Amino acid sequence: MKIIFLLCIALATNLVWSQNDNQPILTINIIETTKDSMTLLDNEYLHIKTFTVENGNKITFGKELEAGYYKLGPQRQEIYIGEEFNLIASYNEKADNSFLFSGNGAKENEYLGLKNTQFEELNGMHNYMSDETDFLRKADSVNTEFNQLFNEYKSDFHKDFMVLETKDLEYEHINRLADYRDFHGFITDNREFKVSENFPRIFKDFDYDNVENLKVPHYLGLVERYFRNEVNNQVWEDEESKDYFLEFLLLIDQAVENEKIKEVIAIKEGIYSLKKTKQIDSLYVLVKKLAGNHRLFPKVTSKYEQIQHVLPGKVAPQFTYVDTAGTAVSLSDFKGKLVYIDIWNRGCTPCIKAMPTLNKLKDSFSDKNIVFLNISIDNTEDWLAAIAKYNVKGINLNAPKNNNPFFEAFDVFGYPRYILIDQEGKIIDPNAKHPSHPGLVEELQSHL
Repeated sequence: MKIIFLLCIALATNLVWSQNDNQPILTINIIETTKDSMTLLDNEYLHIKTFTVENGNKITFGKELEAGYYKLGPQRQEIYIGEEFNLIASYNEKADNSFLFSGNGAKENEYLGLKNTQFEELNGMHNYMSDETDFLRKADSVNTEFNQLFNEYKSDFHKDFMVLETKDLEYEHINRLADYRDFHGFITDNREFKVSENFPRIFKDFDYDNVENLKVPHYLGLVERYFRNEVNNQVWEDEESKDYFLEFLLLIDQAVENEKIKEVIAIKEGIYSLKKTKQIDSLYVLVKKLAGNHRLFPKVTSKYEQIQHVLPGKVAPQFTYVDTAGTAVSLSDFKGKLVYIDIWNRGCTPCIKAMPTLNKLKDSFSDKNIVFLNISIDNTEDWLAAIAKYNVKGINLNAPKNNNPFFEAFDVFGYPRYILIDQEGKIIDPNAKHPSHPGLVEELQSHL
């Protein structure tokens, strides 16, 4: 009898462990939505899964998700999932497109939501307009506020999250400082701007080869920033022959020892930079060498094959969009003219900053055989208002946001994007020079 009793206890214990192993660590409750799908991304915005959604349904994830930070939903809200969590994320589209959290792990994610709101309020581009002294004061103040929020919540945090978030607050502050030179130079139209010798040397003791830090959200971005700066500081005899993207990844391969860090950086370059390089074959081979076994490498191969159709010399894919009068306009309407395309939207700061320079360029070529097309995917009302507000000259066209073969062919996902097409409808440059590039005028003249 005693043996049977012990066996029952053992079976019951095993059943509990089995049930715990099958417990979801993340449950997504869809309360109300008009969308038909939602996406989960990893810490580096790389795709994990897209799943269908409808009002009232639940989506669960188990131990297949590693502990760490993720981006979830239409706003790419940052969340954290721990190994022992049983986190419930309830989504209501009418509640600011955000999630409400309950269950084990709710406090960590409630904190991240508040942190994101605080980030948007405190980290605006206007801060980078300040002079160096004022900017550093503001950056320290922002960092203090983030740490105060962290300290208010940390007593409820799981240990692993507390360790990672402590590091991330440090790296987030470093990242903010690292942005200053480029952002200030861009906003003030001073491309030659440099920080003083008194500016913090943010990369002095930075460890760019620590694989444990890959779990920290802002770490890999700083690794990439460090090596991009190194490439930018290289001296080239012929700037036109310099391929920034290939040189960046070559430097990563040479300088970084950890294979996992190399792999993640390489797969990101394959997904996001393959279309920008002028050495597409060489970059693809290098990405394959460093990340050929990554789960997303097939996506890189797909992009590589897609780009072959929009290389210089290929006939440009066609489109038909509507102009401000509602008239259908096709790319083929401009055959016989050089075509410079600006793909923009009203929420894109670099797009808007470029408009005055682009307008001057249009005026200087007004008597030449060239047409300037401005293509936006903003809704009609916002698009028309932005044209008037920013005095967007040239031919303005409105494109559909979805089911847009022209955008898909050129893999347009960032703005602004410039494309140059010759008089026969063939592509000259799928990633044309921006309006303020010193070589653009000469290039346009050479094709007239």
